[in-house]
Amino acid sequence: MKNILLSFVIYLAFNDLVAQNFDWAAQIGDSDSQVANSITTDSEGNVYTTGWFRGTVDFDPGPGIYNFICNPDDGDDPMPNDAFISKL
Repeated sequence: MKNILLSFVIYLAFNDLVAQNFDWAAQIGDSDSQVANSITTDSEGNVYTTGWFRGTVDFDPGPGIYNFICNPDDGDDPMPNDAFISKL
């Protein structure tokens, strides 16, 4: 066990650790619940996100407002959710 730990410490000491480059970030949503289930990109750099939300959510990542409102409760589900697909 000591050999494995020592090997790991030596590896970290003598190898450059490579961090990911952070190009941009965008936020959608507000204080209501929203969950992203899947995120992918295409060859043109577009980012696609799928997930669900409840309540009212602002899907504009900039200073503008593009609100979506979850369908009202039909009585069967006390906290209804709607699905979304976004492309940025």
